[in-house]
Amino acid sequence: MELGAKELEGFAAKHGLWDAGFYNFPRTDGITAKREYAQRCHTHFHTTASGKKGSSRLDRFYVSTTIKELVRGSEAEDALCKSDHRAVLLELHSPKGIIRVKKRPKLYPAPAYVQTAMNSLIAKSIETLGDKLKQDTEGSVATSWDDFKVNLKADMNKLKTAAKKRTTAGFSQRIQRIKAQLAKTGTGQLDQNGARSEL
Repeated sequence: MELGAKELEGFAAKHGLWDAGFYNFPRTDGITAKREYAQRCHTHFHTTASGKKGSSRLDRFYVSTTIKELVRGSEAEDALCKSDHRAVLLELHSPKGIIRVKKRPKLYPAPAYVQTAMNSLIAKSIETLGDKLKQDTEGSVATSWDDFKVNLKADMNKLKTAAKKRTTAGFSQRIQRIKAQLAKTGTGQLDQNGARSEL
């Protein structure tokens, strides 16, 4: 058991807290189960002076009772850069159903139908920023840079949305014209789904 585990358990119970690592501790006593637990929950890996490998949990994550029912478990994952510790993910699930996270729209590289316009927008925005930075004081450069990033993202989103609407509208008009032409001919007719059926 880890040092102070009983005191920690009492504190968590008193304040209605939930320790992800403690509740994931293996119930069976075995080397394999403990290794799996260490791999899943331990965040710090080290080598002792004798050369023996060891691991421990540097951080504990607690949640209050209000979201306790959302917690399904915790998982450790490798850090993005070379490090002596790992990151911890706390897995949350809504008891009412699936939590849907809206996927961020991909802005760059731009799709083919808006690529030229997008490149022009970026070049013009960078040129405008360059002119503005020459006039800015040292204190306002960071603010100008932040505003530039936010505004450029918004402008790129608007440009992409408008181009997509134009492209979609063009295809819709073309489909309507083809339907009208087929309807006029005496060799075939369209069903409710727009498919042509021979008479």
